[in-house]
Amino acid sequence: MQSRIRRFVGDSTRRGGATVLLTSHYMADVTALCRRVIVIDRGSLLYDGPLDSLAERIAPFKLIRVDVEGAGFFGMGRFPVDAYPLWLRRVLTFVVPVALVTTVPAEALTGHLATLVPLVSVLTATLMVWLSTRLWRLGLGQYTSASS
Repeated sequence: MQSRIRRFVGDSTRRGGATVLLTSHYMADVTALCRRVIVIDRGSLLYDGPLDSLAERIAPFKLIRVDVEGAGFFGMGRFPVDAYPLWLRRVLTFVVPVALVTTVPAEALTGHLATLVPLVSVLTATLMVWLSTRLWRLGLGQYTSASS
């Protein structure tokens, strides 16, 4: 939320006598500005009360499951690699580098990128280019003619 709006809402509620209906998906705004939180999902009231009680009530449920149906193999690249089981992470990272292409930029932008990931990625790419070049030259050395 813009700082001016955030300041206005905060000042209005602190002075008293004003009720402000604020809709937000940004928990920083909710934490800073709201004493009472209402959670509505598809028209049903799920929660009405203080933010602290909401956190205590929801805390045991931290697992989020992502089911990708009909997106195809490459459609799975839309999500960070951590959303998938370990065996699929390995396939997406090493066999088809979809995970590397999608997760590394996202982690870099959010500041969660491990220091060694870019180095290992560059070294792995360099090794693969070197290996493919060697195999290409080996194949060319064995090639005699298409007509013989």
